[in-house]
Amino acid sequence: MHLQRAQAFRRKISPLGASPSTQHPHLLPRSFTTGSLDDEFVLLAGQPPLPKSLASGAFSHGSSFSSKAKKISTCTSEESVAPIRNGLLGGVLGFWHVLAGAKLLALMLLFVPAGFWARWSGQSDSIVFATNFWGIIPLAWLIGKSTEDLAAVTGEVVGGLLNASFGNVVEMLLCIASIRSGQLNLTKCTLLGSILSNLLLVMGCSCLLGGLFHKTQHFTEAGANVQVVMLLLSVMTLSLPTGYAYTMRDEDEHVQAAMLKMSRYLSVLLLVAYALYLYFQLVTHSDLFGSPSCCDEEEEEVPPDLGPRAAASVLAACTVLCALATDYLIDSIHGTVASWGLTQEFVGIILLPIIGNAAEHYTAMTVAMADKMDLALGVAVGSSCQMALLVAPFTVVVGWTTGQEMSLDFHAFQLLVLVGSVLVVAGVLWSRSTHWLYGAMMIIAYLAIAIVYLCESPGASTFEDRRGTSVLAALNIM
Repeated sequence: MHLQRAQAFRRKISPLGASPSTQHPHLLPRSFTTGSLDDEFVLLAGQPPLPKSLASGAFSHGSSFSSKAKKISTCTSEESVAPIRNGLLGGVLGFWHVLAGAKLLALMLLFVPAGFWARWSGQSDSIVFATNFWGIIPLAWLIGKSTEDLAAVTGEVVGGLLNASFGNVVEMLLCIASIRSGQLNLTKCTLLGSILSNLLLVMGCSCLLGGLFHKTQHFTEAGANVQVVMLLLSVMTLSLPTGYAYTMRDEDEHVQAAMLKMSRYLSVLLLVAYALYLYFQLVTHSDLFGSPSCCDEEEEEVPPDLGPRAAASVLAACTVLCALATDYLIDSIHGTVASWGLTQEFVGIILLPIIGNAAEHYTAMTVAMADKMDLALGVAVGSSCQMALLVAPFTVVVGWTTGQEMSLDFHAFQLLVLVGSVLVVAGVLWSRSTHWLYGAMMIIAYLAIAIVYLCESPGASTFEDRRGTSVLAALNIM
């Protein structure tokens, strides 16, 4: 929901009509919200200058924007808005327009056939991993773009459900591939890494870059409180199987079966909680997560680049290609970590989240620089909630249906890292304002976690079955 509104806002400030994830990142001018427009930065990015009505403070703090992804202020000229394209030829032209709006990501699509060729021709695991890693990033961008265009013509509620379903499809595909290959520990690492990346890295960069353009940025207290509660609920629920498994370590023959059953039932409960959260966000209390348009007097629809059929076709094709690429990527991890001297934990917690979080990262940073911290925090924290409340229990259910013993039993160190990260973010959200120092501290916290896994010996996996140390013992050592 937040991502959909952030994409709508980016469309307002993008003359090409591209989504946040479709354009190569560029620096917004310092005068973005001050009334004067410095065209140099925009022209360097290969785009025409922003309309004066957008640069005159229309999006300064306290002003509002449309809660519907299809609305835009009339300050954008008709020439700068891409018309909706129907039919086969129109779909091709629309897709070409999307690629032209993000040349770097379009060029990265060459990694997709390169990754398939590397796998089919029997190249080394390192080459297969690297090519598919870079190939998944533009596929994730196209999935996000096609989902956005499809949501723009289906209404806010249906669009929100589409974004909820496909917002983390790359992470879902990575987890499914790792479960199918029996790498359950890698699945848990990917889940944890995506949550940490959104909470600390994406949110930290948003606060840092937003703070460089605006001394102090404020956001809505009610929406932030809901996000904090959902985060704390997810962490508490995820910690129950881990705490049970470690405190009952003297009864290993019975603990594993009970912990697995517990994880499956808790996963169903988390899915119910996420459904209630969506209903709360989209239907009963949507006013807490959005505000009226910035120009209520005159509004017009922004046609998406892709029509419904073209968007659905691109979404289906890219999802299939992404599923193949993630399979090849996961299958090549063993050889890659051996040749690169890394651990599975570093790959799963640090590297793999880059694939799925690239679009959210750019979206959150862009709207934060435009002094829209409600959107930026909603994208970052909302994605973390979605990972914890939807993707994590989804992987357990997938393991349940495929006969894999996928559980919510994380290692004590991972649990401590997750709890600490959530407490840091909760403190920021409870402050009701952000500045660049908050962002810098969150980035430092993320880098500290990355250093731990980078320096970890490949033979000392933190996910090995070490039942000799409980959570309380780990805390006493600290």
